Amino acid sequence: LDETDVTDLPERDLYDIRLRKIGFVFQFYNLISTLTALENVMLPIVLLGALSEDDARKKAEELLRIVGLGDKLNARPTQLSGGQQQRVAIARALANDPPLVLMDEPTGNVDIVSEAVILKLLKTLNKYLGTTFVIVTHNPEVALIGDRIVYIRGGKLFEEKTIPKIDLKDVLDEAEIVRLQLEFLKREVLRLRRSRERGVIGREEYEELASRIRQRLERMRRVLREG
Repeated sequence: LDETDVTDLPERDLYDIRLRKIGFVFQFYNLISTLTALENVMLPIVLLGALSEDDARKKAEELLRIVGLGDKLNARPTQLSGGQQQRVAIARALANDPPLVLMDEPTGNVDIVSEAVILKLLKTLNKYLGTTFVIVTHNPEVALIGDRIVYIRGGKLFEEKTIPKIDLKDVLDEAEIVRLQLEFLKREVLRLRRSRERGVIGREEYEELASRIRQRLERMRRVLREG
């Protein structure tokens, strides 16, 4: 995983990899019911410990704006629709900037409009940030957004080589999502710099996290140049 052999790693190291390098989105959201949307997204950031609480809060707010929930920061899960809860879960999965997000039936419990919004969001994040999403689904329409589709039948893997694409061009404003992502990444660099100056994180951890952000910024600029 990310050039690391995880086969025989001890549990503590596996915990650290899950926290830093893998995001998780579940079919039934798995949000903490006693926390607000903002607090749910803040949780993995606080657990990582790379940012101050104030910067963790600001980062969580920006992530919720990216997924279109800037007006639901203080709402608890029971006050949100299924589609909104799943978008909170996506923001939480992205909280520590993982290169990989694993998703179990991410649209299985949302209506058709929310499904389209979620799929467009995933396509945009993949296109501009390079985040890899591995989606498990029984819905063939959801599967069609993938660049690669693998079927499991009888415990064996089968791959489709030719994949027709689903049209999501009229769902969400891609330019607005990109603008929010750019602003978010630029502020994230400043937040990490403050954490380094305060001694919250060491030089090696700072360089690793900052390098990941620089790579994403460069990818976004390249995609924008290529149109």
